[in-house]
Amino acid sequence: MKKSRYRIEGDFSFLAILLLILVCLVFTGNSAEQWAINIAMFCVASMAFLVTYFISITAGLIVDLLILFVYVSYILYGVIHTGDPIDMQLYFWMIWIPLTTIAFHFFTKNMNQLQEENRELKQRVEELALYDEATGLENLYSFENECVIYMRIAERYKMSLILLVWELRYENEISRLMGKQKFAEQIKDISGVAQKSLRKEDSLFLLRDTPYLWGTIMFTNPGGEAIVIDRLKKNLEEEQKNKSGDNIQIDMRFGTAVYENGNQSPLEFLEIAKKRLSYDVPSDTI
Repeated sequence: MKKSRYRIEGDFSFLAILLLILVCLVFTGNSAEQWAINIAMFCVASMAFLVTYFISITAGLIVDLLILFVYVSYILYGVIHTGDPIDMQLYFWMIWIPLTTIAFHFFTKNMNQLQEENRELKQRVEELALYDEATGLENLYSFENECVIYMRIAERYKMSLILLVWELRYENEISRLMGKQKFAEQIKDISGVAQKSLRKEDSLFLLRDTPYLWGTIMFTNPGGEAIVIDRLKKNLEEEQKNKSGDNIQIDMRFGTAVYENGNQSPLEFLEIAKKRLSYDVPSDTI
């Protein structure tokens, strides 16, 4: 809403500037006998507009006062010494210059605000490109970058690298039963439990949010992932018990993949683990 308001104010101030310039052209066009003074006034007034644009409205109005003081002094000098009546041009420039300066101020202010918001949005997009906004977990893009490093370490030091992924079983049904807000809180809780269940050196990723898919890369011996899975399940059960009034059972489906050679890409590695999700069976049948 605020950005829309800035855009509307900017558009109106831009239209006001165009209208004021048009009025100036029409007025000066009808005063051909004083075209030199009119051109000079327009050029000098443009300095005030530039000051307003690059500095502030206060500085612009001060320049306006200086310009009008010099111009009015010149006109009054002519009136006193020649006896000529005060021309309408004096009133025109006294009104037109401040109005145009104010219009430039509003145009500049709103453009600067929009530019600042765009800078903040770009910065936020860059930050969120690596993290999921809702959970704060690293996303698929981060996984691809970090997985390459893990793979190189595994190849160089002949270490066993395992990718563990898991997802909610019956996610659609749980989401409908809980409702959107409560389900979002549940996702945060699962992410928090997962972070507590992993070692500090193990990175946790949210690899997908439709449906949700978590994952972690570990240096561990084959079979070590079973310990992590068991710890995750126990901690999640404990978390559910601590929640009062929540009778919905949360169960997870797990899949693993072992990095075997240097020909796999991070996404291929992930795809193997995702395929093995279907091999997992509900915990109550184990």
